[in-house]
Amino acid sequence: MFDSKFQPVGERATQLKSQLGKIVRDGRRIPLTIMDWKSVDDKVKEGIWNEVKTNLVDVPEGYKPVCLKSCNYLWKDHKSKTKSNYFVPNKSNPELSSMVPPNIIADQWTVLVAYWNTEDAKAIATRNSINRETRGPSHNTGRKNFAQLRYEMEQSEEESDKFSVWKKARKESNPEVAQVINEYNRKLLLVRPVEDQKLTAVKDRVFHDVIGEDGHGYCRNYGSTVPRNLVYPQEPLETASSNDLIAKITEEVTEKLKESFDKKLEDAIKMLQAQIANNMDCTIAQGGRNTITHGLGEGA
Repeated sequence: MFDSKFQPVGERATQLKSQLGKIVRDGRRIPLTIMDWKSVDDKVKEGIWNEVKTNLVDVPEGYKPVCLKSCNYLWKDHKSKTKSNYFVPNKSNPELSSMVPPNIIADQWTVLVAYWNTEDAKAIATRNSINRETRGPSHNTGRKNFAQLRYEMEQSEEESDKFSVWKKARKESNPEVAQVINEYNRKLLLVRPVEDQKLTAVKDRVFHDVIGEDGHGYCRNYGSTVPRNLVYPQEPLETASSNDLIAKITEEVTEKLKESFDKKLEDAIKMLQAQIANNMDCTIAQGGRNTITHGLGEGA
């Protein structure tokens, strides 16, 4: 079963996640030595998707990007845990390269140890650690993802706006969590008219005012596996820069002004032509009368 964001929910969700985890932990299929998921060959990704479709009944095509993002997340998690469980506790051991963890290919472990000891790798690890500390209070849902949590809340007829999901996923006894809750409630009570305080869109806006905006490619309370365009389907493409947008608007306005100017100019020309034609008719008529009068005078 899948929700509206193509996230697996219900009884088989955990089973599917375990299947994907097993796939990405196969070092012969997806080596731990590659730098990131983008380096995985497209044929390998397509093979994973075909395997998932074979094992699932009526899997929607919309699940494909979600499935591959889930694999990306699970692969990164596998690599991170391999480092924290086997490298970090033993990094001062000179024999570390030969201490190959279970289910890790020996040649890949040797490469990983050498890389994690480089200055570049240490700098990246420090930066990631700092980033994690600035994310605010972490959730305590364990293996349950946000989609499953939201699904269970909806099944029990609980409110499932962003703040409600955020609060459900954390312990209110945590001082940081309590502080966010108090600030959210304070700001929501300031919304006027009062009836608007019940609107989901308003609640979500207040939530972001308190907790911050979504990060790049990540939507809060949806998880890293949900593509942004599924959460914000009407959002303009991020690839369109502000300059491109301004240029487009300027071009449209200029074109409209040009059309308006051309129309006015055309009308003015027609009016002038009509005036000239009218003046010529008057001149011709006046000339005719003068000719007739002059002729009569000669005849007289």
